[in-house]
Amino acid sequence: MISDDDIRDADLKEAQKHSQVTDFKVYTPPVIQTLMVGNTTLGSGYNLLDTLTLTANPNSPNNGGAANWAIFFDLVGGAQELSVVQMNTASTATAGATFSVEIFTRSGTALGGPVSSGPGSSSAGWTSLGTVSVLQGPVNAGMSEIFNIPAITVPAGDTVGVAVKFTGAGPRYYGTGTPPYSTYSDANVSLTTGDARSVPFTPSGSFFSSREFCGSIRYFVNAGPVLRSADGLHVRILLTGQPGAGIRVTQQKIRLSPIHNRLVQQNLW
Repeated sequence: MISDDDIRDADLKEAQKHSQVTDFKVYTPPVIQTLMVGNTTLGSGYNLLDTLTLTANPNSPNNGGAANWAIFFDLVGGAQELSVVQMNTASTATAGATFSVEIFTRSGTALGGPVSSGPGSSSAGWTSLGTVSVLQGPVNAGMSEIFNIPAITVPAGDTVGVAVKFTGAGPRYYGTGTPPYSTYSDANVSLTTGDARSVPFTPSGSFFSSREFCGSIRYFVNAGPVLRSADGLHVRILLTGQPGAGIRVTQQKIRLSPIHNRLVQQNLW
């Protein structure tokens, strides 16, 4: 009988045989009573960061790769645009260790092979959103802690392909052989998973599919008016009715991207 240990990380063993060798902080969001740009009131009653969680494959990972590998999955928007701002993921790191992931996105699907074809076989169409540090959780080769990522904007009804490239540790995921893709959904977004590549964005290395992302994404729905800024100006937000005795009024400052008209920076004033 083949044990779980014999199966675990079979992809890494297979790839080695053919190797050719790659802020938002969650908090209880206050109610925005008044939203203003300068002296102009735009609206009221919004939550700035109303974060929701979608969990992908709920099983313990049973396979994995090595550092510089990448996993690929799709996000499909629902009725409203949303922004993914945090996630966690399984990795090969030891308990409490740190590693890094680089987040890439593209318009359209990230999925498909074989190794010499498909979206993950070339850098064409992909944009790096940045690299972030990740803290592994309390279990060796288990789940990481939740970490912040550069915001992934998913327009309503659109498909956004996502790649997560690991440095300092490898990805762990669920799947052996060639099972079909799986989709995990809630009322706002669907996540279809997934592929793994040992040398992402090139037509070489090893390609495995399907390999399901073990982890979760955290996002907020971009409700309310879209603020537009020609120069990345700062916007003052008056927040009232926060937890505590009486009514307190505070101010926050946000920076808007002049290109994408999205919230990109938030600080206390």
